[in-house]
Amino acid sequence: MSPLVTVITSSLNDALNLSLTLQQVSSWGYPNIEYIIVDGGSTDNTIEVVRSYGSLVSHFINEPDAGIYDAWNKGIRIASGDYIAFLGAGDSYVPRGLSKLVDCAEQKPSADYISSKVAVRDGARVISVFGKPWCWKCFRRYMNTAHPGSLHSKRLFHHYGQFDISYKIAGDYEFLLRPGSELQAAFLDEITVNMVAGGISCTGYGVFEEEERAKNAHMTVPQTLSRIDRCIHTFKRWARIQLGY
Repeated sequence: MSPLVTVITSSLNDALNLSLTLQQVSSWGYPNIEYIIVDGGSTDNTIEVVRSYGSLVSHFINEPDAGIYDAWNKGIRIASGDYIAFLGAGDSYVPRGLSKLVDCAEQKPSADYISSKVAVRDGARVISVFGKPWCWKCFRRYMNTAHPGSLHSKRLFHHYGQFDISYKIAGDYEFLLRPGSELQAAFLDEITVNMVAGGISCTGYGVFEEEERAKNAHMTVPQTLSRIDRCIHTFKRWARIQLGY
């Protein structure tokens, strides 16, 4: 039997994008999914949207939370899957994308973290593709993996706890810094997720401040170097925005 995969989506007043994701669930092509939606108490028509796709949703939590990582933690606490994935509202797996991630995981059963590539889209147009193999030399300085296109073994959370909700943007990066060089990882060199463009982690600068804080907290690099990394990444994003990328 195929391993059970828990997919967690958090949302807040984002019924339109959530509906787009729900429309695609049946086309993901993986037979054993537990789909959890954790909503932060939306005041739009999110509840009605979720009810209209009731057979696809295993659990629906609708209550105030302290942000995306608090929402994800709520999902983790009730997750039954052998692997846990996090998918944003509006994002979707490409056909057989999830199956290929699971195949990759089964080919390397010792791996606790399996990542792939993600296509960032503005409608039908692909803006960019990101996601590289996890390696400690790179990851200790910046997040080079694609979190939306990743699977996490449930034992990873058993061993290292849950997300730190004091982070608002880079909590996924901080979490994966905890195992450090001991993390067992695998990489699928294919696009598995179509991700909608936008979001503060893609357009704002706060993510670099939080990454610096996480690196300093785990002492992955000297503080001077983490500050230099922050300045470099901030400048690169500023330049891309100015050039319209």
